[in-house]
This record gives sequence, C-alpha cells and structure tokens, in this order.
Amino acid sequence: MSRENLYLFIGGRIRSARKEKGWALEDLSSHSGTGLSRSALSKIEQGKQQLYVHQLLQLGQALGLDIKKLLTQVEYPTSSSEDELPSFIRNI
Repeated sequence: MSRENLYLFIGGRIRSARKEKGWALEDLSSHSGTGLSRSALSKIEQGKQQLYVHQLLQLGQALGLDIKKLLTQVEYPTSSSEDELPSFIRNI
C-alpha cells in the first residue's frame, strides 16, 4: 500500500467511526484531546494531512477503536460458511 493510500485508508476509518457516533468534526476535536482543529481533522479524513502516532491513538480512543482496528485492512466475512473463509483459517 502506498503512503497516499495508507493516509486515505486511515482517514476513511476515522471518518466512518466518527459518523457512526453521530459526531461532527468539532465533536471529535473536543473529545480526542489532540488539539487538532476541525480543518486539520477534515484534511486527515481526506488523506491530505499526516498525523503523529500519539494523535492516531487519541483519535482511536475517543472513537472507541484500538489501533489495530484503525490500521487493519482485512475484513473477515460474518458468514459461517467455510467457503467464504480464507484458506489459512479453514485449515485451523
């Protein structure tokens, strides 16, 4: 994954979690304690601004997400059908 795609991916995860909570950017700014403005958060969600690890942790904490959930790209199926599971899981 390229650096640009990584920022887009993380920003998208942050945006999705924020919207699930029904928060505006201002709400995330005040709940996260990052000191990031609404404008900066908007740029992060669009993948246009980098953020520090401690800011990512604070945003995740405010949104109720751990760092793994913010960074993990793999989505596993919710179905119990073995055919839909990745082979390394089926073979366990």
